[in-house]
Amino acid sequence: MPVGEELRYLLEKQLQGQLTAAERSRFLYLLRQPQNRLLVEDNLEDILHQHRYSDTAHFDKQTLFEQVMQAAGDADTTTETPVISLYTKTRKWLPYAAAILITILAATWYFTQHSRRNETLAATTTTSLTHSPDNANKVLLTLADGTQVAVDEVRDGNIDNRLGANIKKEQGVIVFNASSTASPNTKETYNTITTTRGKQYHIILPDKTEVWLNAASSLKFPLAFNGKERKVALTGEGYFEVTKNPGQPFIVTANGQTVKVLGTHFNIMAYTNEEAIRTTLLEGSVKVGRRQPAEDREESVILKPGEQSIAVASPLTTHHSPLTINHSPNLEQIMAWKNGEFRFEDTGIETIMRQVERWYDLDVVYKGTLPSDLGLSGVIARTEKVTQLLEILETTHKVHFILEGNKLVVMPYQSK
Repeated sequence: MPVGEELRYLLEKQLQGQLTAAERSRFLYLLRQPQNRLLVEDNLEDILHQHRYSDTAHFDKQTLFEQVMQAAGDADTTTETPVISLYTKTRKWLPYAAAILITILAATWYFTQHSRRNETLAATTTTSLTHSPDNANKVLLTLADGTQVAVDEVRDGNIDNRLGANIKKEQGVIVFNASSTASPNTKETYNTITTTRGKQYHIILPDKTEVWLNAASSLKFPLAFNGKERKVALTGEGYFEVTKNPGQPFIVTANGQTVKVLGTHFNIMAYTNEEAIRTTLLEGSVKVGRRQPAEDREESVILKPGEQSIAVASPLTTHHSPLTINHSPNLEQIMAWKNGEFRFEDTGIETIMRQVERWYDLDVVYKGTLPSDLGLSGVIARTEKVTQLLEILETTHKVHFILEGNKLVVMPYQSK
């Protein structure tokens, strides 16, 4: 059945209060997909214009829409969650219900386990947003003179320093303002902000470029961008919204790769324990380059919005493969970390465990042989306790976990 027809069928059943548990899970999954939003709008508007839904002068389409969405999720609409908008300019009655839709999605976890032979198993549970990882680590700002500041523990306001730099914490964000009071000898010296496991942070650089750092990452940058280029160095993962300045390109180096931009939005994932460096462009244009020592040459690719460059690590050397381009990466999955989610779509267990290690500050070890065709899919808030996530993963009956302090043992599932 085409997706449009399936959505209409499920919407009709929801209006009639006849969705089964399996249909409800599928309905919520379809609502979550960005490419389906226009289909949702078209079908809802068409359904609500039908005679049986508009035969009284007192009928309120907006109220019905909210009731449909709230009933589908069985969720408390007062929960504070991010908003995914369904708004298009031609639908004046839909924008107000955006928060209702995301409430459903935040309140419901869908989880499916696929084998690469298209065997499917699904389970659903309800999650709470009241817990956060128990982690005492800090986000550290190390200034050029060696001074360290635990920025996630200081109050909003000016951050005193011996460099004469204008550094503030504003609503939990560290802001580096361009300052004429900083010593000329220190403007080109570099500062570093570091997130440990289980921590993320948002900073604004002196040129107003904004950077979000994922867990176990760092960014090295100067107090002022005075040269012909704006250079920073990234380890781990970061999302950048670069202030446009055609006369001063912005350059990010990460694990031997160079990304050159004028002004754009992009994400770089360059953890040393991942199989590849992935640079994903959301807006604008970037040039991604890498040095190929074996051939003594520089290679580069230019990305368009919605594309991703990939350099796969060689298991035999410290070098990476030539750059390739993925023309249709899953942007929602790539940006899930910044949006406070874990999002897996047919993801291997080792990839999932690397994310778990970084966010929950755990050391993962494997015992026994896991199924080679194990791919897991699902969405859950990063504010959930690790035990909640592990319990859900075990519903596949393919993998089992033992948590011993900070050590997480992963093994094949054993029936009880």
